Amino acid sequence: MPYLTSAPEIFRKTRDLAQGHLDDYGDEDMLECMTAEVGGGEERTDIDLEDMTSSDLERFFGVTEGSEPFPETGDEAPLTNFLVGHQARFQSAMNRALESEAKIHITLGFLLLDTFYRVLGFLERENRTLPRTKKLNLNAGTRLQGAVPGPSGEGHHITGDVDYSVFAGFDLHFDLASNLVCVVVKPQGFSSTREPQIISSMALVQKRRMKTGVQSPTVYGILSNSSQFYFFHTDAQQRYSVLWYSSILSSCISRTFLLSLLHDAPPI
Repeated sequence: MPYLTSAPEIFRKTRDLAQGHLDDYGDEDMLECMTAEVGGGEERTDIDLEDMTSSDLERFFGVTEGSEPFPETGDEAPLTNFLVGHQARFQSAMNRALESEAKIHITLGFLLLDTFYRVLGFLERENRTLPRTKKLNLNAGTRLQGAVPGPSGEGHHITGDVDYSVFAGFDLHFDLASNLVCVVVKPQGFSSTREPQIISSMALVQKRRMKTGVQSPTVYGILSNSSQFYFFHTDAQQRYSVLWYSSILSSCISRTFLLSLLHDAPPI
């Protein structure tokens, strides 16, 4: 399994990841900016996902708050020696920028990249593979956009960005029929566990997934400032829930990825 092994290498990779590119990893781009088109119809009023309020979630997407139990998985996916060994050194090197947005992106990118390779390692250990026509993708700067009807039938064009997305797609194309994890980065000090931006991003993706008729239209989301993590999901009944909150680096991140990309991956 291709883990990074040196501190200079991880600093360079996480820097590239925070800048939105990782163009020298293997023989193909693993991380790239992408745009996802959702829905269609006449476009009248432009709305940004960042401007969404809690009341807009049901108004535009029909999603409501639920409390469906979280489907547990048996694989704990403990932190790798690589992550444990360099975490303190990395934190010390970035200590003077603890509150900066750049540091948050770098730290979160560091965790996502490590998790990405642990997922691949889990597949290898369990002798499991993704279908030949699918690939596991990690992207930065994914833009979501599409038209949704308003309460009175008027059209609204909604656009917005998620900082990272992870999905099992066809080739390297961002196919919204596949499962997706949306990741939104927030500054230090945020406290809302019902963040409209991440939930509306998930709802926009789910709208397309339901339209394609997939068996499990569940979408997962992570809201984080790199030290606090809120994990969300929307179920087939368009209900959203906070699965759990974590303030420590643990197996929660890997477990979310494993569930969303392996347990709920739609059939070909």
